[in-house]
Amino acid sequence: PYPIMRLSQEGRIVYANPSSLPVLLEWGKEMGETVDEAICLLIQEVLQDNVAKEIELTYASSILELTFSPSSVAGFVNVFGQDITIQKSMQKEKEAQLMKAGEEALATAKAKASLMAVISHEIRTPLNGIMGMSQLMLADKLTDVQTQRLSTIQECSQLLATLINDFLDFSKFEAGKLELEKGEVNVPRTIQEIFQICHVEARRKKIDLVFLPTTQAPDFIEGDVIRLKQVIMNLITNALKFTQQGKVEVSYECSEGLSGWEATFK
Repeated sequence: PYPIMRLSQEGRIVYANPSSLPVLLEWGKEMGETVDEAICLLIQEVLQDNVAKEIELTYASSILELTFSPSSVAGFVNVFGQDITIQKSMQKEKEAQLMKAGEEALATAKAKASLMAVISHEIRTPLNGIMGMSQLMLADKLTDVQTQRLSTIQECSQLLATLINDFLDFSKFEAGKLELEKGEVNVPRTIQEIFQICHVEARRKKIDLVFLPTTQAPDFIEGDVIRLKQVIMNLITNALKFTQQGKVEVSYECSEGLSGWEATFK
């Protein structure tokens, strides 16, 4: 059922089985005739490199893959044909599905970005009001407890505002283009601010929040203070969630790595 032929190094057709008729018709050749120059060059390459090579031949509604390989008889190549119409059709269908999936993913990403922009705007409006009013209240005569509570509201509002900005940068994040800022980070103060936000839940569960820096760990490091707060805040929040009694410790140490000194929080 498959075309099988033998061609000489000059390109002369010395053998062709009955199934090779469509190939001969497509080539416009008969038994004993010499194939076109392009096929002759392919034959020379196969014999010179001693390696099989494939070409595709389309006729009617079928696609044949013709494999030219060196023959056991010196100076000849064997040609074996295989119908790959179904495989090609499946490949095109798969490529079309992948293209469609890519277009749908792009449309979904654009829709998500648009939705996030709208939601972020709606959240930002009342949040700005909270931040503004709490800032005004801090200017009033307050007790130490009231000042501390308002400061916590301010800190939480600022953190939420930062998260909203991150949502607006979601497209950059998906593309791997979200850049970290570099600046001086006061580690003890940053941890204390996070503890201040989490102290209500910790006090409710009667859990102590403890900061344990090593003696070699510096107070100031270089990094993105906002995202450092987000990461440590998530760690502490999860720890409080799954801790029933005792304490939650945040350890901090510095060690020399491949790219310089590195800070580690646990």
